[in-house]
Amino acid sequence: MDYNNDRLRQLSGQAARKQKIIAMLDSLYAQRRELEAHAAELEHRSQAEQSDVDRLERTTLTALFYRMTGKLEEQMDKERREAYAARLKHQSALRELEAVQSQIAVLEEERRGLYGCEEALAQALEEKRAWLRQSGSPQGAKLLEQEEAIAALDSQEREIQEAKTAGVRALSITDSILSSLSEAEGWGTWDLVGGGMLSAMAKHDALDKAQDRVESLQVALRQFQTELADVQVEADLQLQMDGFLRFADYFFDGLLADWAALDHINSCQNRVRDIRNQIHSVLDHLNWSLEQVQEQRGSLQRELERWVTDA
Repeated sequence: MDYNNDRLRQLSGQAARKQKIIAMLDSLYAQRRELEAHAAELEHRSQAEQSDVDRLERTTLTALFYRMTGKLEEQMDKERREAYAARLKHQSALRELEAVQSQIAVLEEERRGLYGCEEALAQALEEKRAWLRQSGSPQGAKLLEQEEAIAALDSQEREIQEAKTAGVRALSITDSILSSLSEAEGWGTWDLVGGGMLSAMAKHDALDKAQDRVESLQVALRQFQTELADVQVEADLQLQMDGFLRFADYFFDGLLADWAALDHINSCQNRVRDIRNQIHSVLDHLNWSLEQVQEQRGSLQRELERWVTDA
């Protein structure tokens, strides 16, 4: 009964991996289209914001108006902050797009290496079925059926574990962001009661760290979403996943609008906690799915062992 078993397992694993890659690429292609459109929109917005700064720096009617009212420097500062925020968001979107394109390139190369595996698997399975039919052994047919069922469950478990790994990575980044925001909140409170230059610099440094990690979170969330493409999760959880992929916009708009406002930091903390809770929700579901798959596989393996022993 060991006829071609090793080869069948290898081909079965390759075919399952190819299907997963196809599902992941479909998700990544959709993400790339979305990010390309989003990056183009942000580039246009960044150029528009910079144009506002340029108009004020030149001798224009708008600049003259603000100079006459004594509010030129105030308006210049506002326009520069908005231009800076728009530029940061555009750069973040480009880095996110680059990360997605890199993932696509890696998966497309792996898919090319698996060319023809499905056809080879179908041929190998037919050869073994023919051998079993010729042997006239009902035990052989049942053994093959059980092995295929177990192999399918093994593949499901790998997919769930890979999705879990991506989710845990994203969860870790949210903890890091919350830590930086908490530090910024502490320094911001001290700044309000007269902390001076030192507290202001420490607060800004903590906010810079949080901002960098937000970009990492965007990439991690997209990887998580990609891994979920080939895992059966409930529709409402998938919708929640889609909902927090635009978190960077909220973060940049909130903090860069006014570095000194503690309520902006608090709002961002609440937003990160909400994201963290959603990731937890998806991970809980994945853990439940993993337990179900492992239980089914264990049951099949025990049944197979008893059947082979008694045959």
